[in-house]
Amino acid sequence: MKTRMFTLLALAAALVASRSATHYLIAQSAAAPYTIEMNLYDLTGPSERLDYPAVYAQTSEGVRSRLSYAGGSMALGEVVRDINYPDGRQVILYDKLKVKTLRAPDHIVTLKERAALNTLPCESLQSRGTTKVRADTFLGFPVTVVLMHDRDTIRTTHWRAPAFGCMSLKYTVERRESKDGEWAVTYEGRATSAKLGEPDARLFDLGDDYETVTEEEAEKRLTAESK
Repeated sequence: MKTRMFTLLALAAALVASRSATHYLIAQSAAAPYTIEMNLYDLTGPSERLDYPAVYAQTSEGVRSRLSYAGGSMALGEVVRDINYPDGRQVILYDKLKVKTLRAPDHIVTLKERAALNTLPCESLQSRGTTKVRADTFLGFPVTVVLMHDRDTIRTTHWRAPAFGCMSLKYTVERRESKDGEWAVTYEGRATSAKLGEPDARLFDLGDDYETVTEEEAEKRLTAESK
């Protein structure tokens, strides 16, 4: 249980580091359309264990979709699609339950604000605690490797690809027990495929026949489904 809890915390740290900052998400809209297939691995045991696969996609209009699994695991068998619009609006769909939730930001991002950020290099999208390590390649694409310190005991390294709006084609999460301890990789996301071009439209299906519920109700039904 302790290992599983840390895995979820590490995953959350990586997602926050790579996707949650508003200016980072906005800047992705400058990228060409793409589809990235990625596997996420728990490395806390004697050998790596696949937690779940994920798909990240973006249309030429800058609408993004992330397909993953509820609870950060395939155990529930519940696929979640998180659709994000350039102005900050969000739709989260639970396909097995046929329900969806809607989110609207306090501030709707304007075209002018997006344009001001679209020229930022990958290492500058999040300046706090971010250090450029080197230039590299991954899956044949140029990447900027950046190191981000989330706290004294957790740090993440991202292989960000400019061709994909600085999305990470790989990232690692490292942990240490104390400020002076040794770093150990505990979680890793690795793209298995990265393609430019319009993604599968099914990733962006808004589920016209799905019931719209609150996030609390969606969590309640998800919990009931897992029992």
